[in-house]
Formats: sequence, C-alpha cells, structure tokens
Amino acid sequence: DPSRPFEGGEIVDLPGTKVFLGDLPHEIKIVTNPLPFHGIEGDLVTEVGWIDPTGSNQIGLHSSSPGIFFEGIPFPLATDKLLGWTSLGASLEVFDFPAAAWWGPSAASGAVLIQPFSNQAEDSDEVSIWGGTAGLFGGENIYRGNLLSISGNYQHASQNAINGNGADFINVSSKQNWVKTNSIELNSGFLISQWLTSDYWYLAYSSFSFLSPNFQSLEFKPYFQTVQTNGQTAKEVGSYLNYHFNMAGLAESHLGLGISHLEYGPLTTQTDKGFVQTTNFADVLGDVTFDLALRYDFSSASTALFSDLVGIQNHRGDFVFFANYGKGVLTTASQDVQEANIGIGYQ
Repeated sequence: DPSRPFEGGEIVDLPGTKVFLGDLPHEIKIVTNPLPFHGIEGDLVTEVGWIDPTGSNQIGLHSSSPGIFFEGIPFPLATDKLLGWTSLGASLEVFDFPAAAWWGPSAASGAVLIQPFSNQAEDSDEVSIWGGTAGLFGGENIYRGNLLSISGNYQHASQNAINGNGADFINVSSKQNWVKTNSIELNSGFLISQWLTSDYWYLAYSSFSFLSPNFQSLEFKPYFQTVQTNGQTAKEVGSYLNYHFNMAGLAESHLGLGISHLEYGPLTTQTDKGFVQTTNFADVLGDVTFDLALRYDFSSASTALFSDLVGIQNHRGDFVFFANYGKGVLTTASQDVQEANIGIGYQ
C-alpha cells in the first residue's frame, strides 16, 4: 500500500509462522546483536517492567521469571538463575505478555526466545575481545557460512559477579544446513552454555521439513537436552511435529503437536508431557490484522492446562486501534495469569 510506507518491521519466528512485527496485534520486542558481555538479565533490565537484578519487590506479571527458549525449545527448570549468565544469540525476542498459547506453560509470565546466527552464502569470521573494571574480560568468535554457522564466547567477571561466586562462562551455539532444496530441508543445531563452577544447559536438535509449492510445509523436530540449575538436574528427550499453511502472508495457520519425556534429579522422578496447539494469523488488506492461538498441555504429573491468545489491530491512517487478551497458567502456583489490553495508538 503506497499510502502506508514500510516502517522497518522485524521478522519474528512464531511456532511455524513468520510475520512482520509491526503487523502483529501482540507487541514483540527485538534485541538485535545483544552485547556479548551481558547475560539475558542485562538486556532485559532496560525493558520497563521486567525483572530488576537488584532484587526490588515487584507485583504482577513480571514478578515471576520468564521462560527461556532456544530455537523454540524451552529450558525445563526455573530460569531465575539462568537469566544472570547465559546470553548467546544473534537476537533476543522478548514476549512481554502471557505467551503460553505460543510457547507453553513456562511462558505464562512472558518469554525470551534466543535466536542463533543464521547461515549465509558468503563466509565471514568476526572476532571481538573486551575488558573492564573488577577483572572483567572476555572474547567472542562468530563464523557464518553456507553450511555452518557457529558462535562462541568466554567471559570472566569478578569474584562478586553472581551470588558471591567466581564467574567464568562459556556459551557456544551452532546451526547446520545439511540439505536445502525446493521440497526438502534438513537442519540441525546445538547449544552449549556452561557456568564453569556450577550450572549448565546442553541442547541438540535436528529438523526435517517437507515443503509444498501450494503454501504448505511439514516439519519434524526431535531434540535432547540436559540441564542443571539451583541444585536440580533434568534430562529431556522430545519431538515436535509442525504443520504450517501460509498464503502469501495474507493468512497463516499452524498446527503443532509435541511429546517429551523428562527425568528430574537429585531424587529421580519421571514425567511424560505432551501438547496440541493451533496458531492462526490473518491480514485483511493491510488494514486489519488478527491472531488467535489455543493450546492444551498434558502431563503425567498434573492436570491438563489450557492457554489462549487473541488479538485484533485496525489501522486508520496515523491511528491504530487495538485489543488483545492472553491467558496462561503458572505451574509453580497453579494460578491463572491473564492480561487484557484495549487502546488507541497514534504515530
């Protein structure tokens, strides 16, 4: 529409969808190229309402830690400690609302999606080092090519950096494109995030996709991860099956199924989990955008959880009229988290 010049919207990866940030009824904030010497918490502290690392008392949605995801796969334990030291990624996508209908119960208080560096046609290799007061120093290397992208950093901070302990962190993530044709894609990736004296997050996944010329795709995504934080450990093996229909960005529909098996420690307990989900998006001639997401999560350790998300946005010249509603469930407290907004914007 020539009367509405492009305003530099970002592309956001939802479960099986890619849409312009500016068109989505639910606002998603993008932190591109986050500083390599920040943890996730260091980037979130500039966002109004998010967790304050100084520990001030808060109420409301962000009094609980958000879910942390790598390529859509959730960290399976509490994320409060993880926020302070893990950081690796080309961008952080901040979901500042109950995003459980997209990402599951751990996103009931919002979510942060870590996106690794993507592959590119021409090879590049970037190296950076940094230093500061109180013994802070570190380095980062980012290699990107057609087949492989891999980035890693190391950081050392002072003895009082986190909880009075020494802080030596290593973060490595990678993405591989094994096969890419008009009809088939085969990818894989991994994450190694290690606080050398304590916690860790190791994750590996693969993705096999069938692509159809009539706007459809089907993806099978198995994964395995092992983690430790706050004296707890967990191992999880699971898989996703995603069907995606995209009619040139005018209408999109996603159906997702997932199952996983978890083992928790130090006292070994086992949990089987699963979910069924649908996400839908429509753009009516660029003037009205609409999204709807519904999700059921099942677990052998708890009752079924229902989450939903619905929003609408109407553009009228320089004005935007919007309304949205989201609901999730805090699994730690078995309490609903709900948020509703209605308003007018002018630009």
